[in-house]
Amino acid sequence: MLFKTPQFKLQRVPSRKSRERREDRYSDTTPEYSTRNGFAVYAYKGVVIEKRMNVYYIGRRIQIKGFPEDVMMRLNGTFTAASILKELIDLGLESVDEKRHIEVRGRLKNWKCPHCETITLLDAKHKHVVWRYIRNEWGDEERQDTGKRRLKCHYCFEETLLDDVEYVSDETVF
Repeated sequence: MLFKTPQFKLQRVPSRKSRERREDRYSDTTPEYSTRNGFAVYAYKGVVIEKRMNVYYIGRRIQIKGFPEDVMMRLNGTFTAASILKELIDLGLESVDEKRHIEVRGRLKNWKCPHCETITLLDAKHKHVVWRYIRNEWGDEERQDTGKRRLKCHYCFEETLLDDVEYVSDETVF
């Protein structure tokens, strides 16, 4: 025998997945609108941050009195590292007016949606009045304010009463 005959590899062919298994895989995914798909708006110590596909931006003008101009100029632009953005914001907050800072942090709150568990900024445009509809003596329908407010999540579009909302600390960058 002059040369060794080639040996064929016994290769295992993967089995086909059933149609039911493929459908199950897609039903277990996250909702279409969530922070896991790359977009989030939240507050960090009174500064609104937007996150798009793991790139961070300052979402709104910083309204804290005494925030240094040079730090504000450095914050204009994009950041791919949350730690650098966090350190810059902390550096700027060292010299601000404490009273104004507490007031701004009180207005900018993060909340957690109980349905999709996404953390986002509490925004006034997502609050809605809960109405009670009553028929008067002429048969016309009137609406009365119940005093309750609903909050609509702009990721999963589910509504929650404002009293049942869980607020989240603004001490972390997500």
